[in-house]
Amino acid sequence: MRKRPQITTSAAIEPIYISEKRLPCGGALTLGSWNNRLVVADWIDGWHHSTIMNRLQKYTKASVVKSTS
Repeated sequence: MRKRPQITTSAAIEPIYISEKRLPCGGALTLGSWNNRLVVADWIDGWHHSTIMNRLQKYTKASVVKSTS
């Protein structure tokens, strides 16, 4: 089993910035950045979307902020 990266609480002070993008195909994506890195790209309508978002917050201990960029 692959080890999860260890994240210190000092690194988690930066919030996760989430934006939702509508695509021409009709789908919608959630894009999230944390510490200037893309950390999540997920289909909003996917059955596992809430699980992925909860796991992201759990491991980073960061707050989620909705943004437009």
